[in-house]
Amino acid sequence: MGKAAEPSPAGATHGRVVVFATCYGNRNTPGLVEDLVAVLEHNGVGTALAARERCCGMPKLELGDLESIAKLMEVNIPSSTPTRATAGT
Repeated sequence: MGKAAEPSPAGATHGRVVVFATCYGNRNTPGLVEDLVAVLEHNGVGTALAARERCCGMPKLELGDLESIAKLMEVNIPSSTPTRATAGT
């Protein structure tokens, strides 16, 4: 295995991210979402939570129910418009 490259700053960013936490992040591991937001904000990336989330569709995908996934996609993609800014933005 080769030697790992030394990390170097990528430069300033003006990016913003809408966090789509999913039920896994909201209910099972909310600390994971909080850590993600902390890392993004530490690096100067503004964050906001999705305005309204519906199921991401993973359980339906596992069952092969592509029609239901398409319906959820139509709901979730427009919900990527943030309405609740997280702390520090």
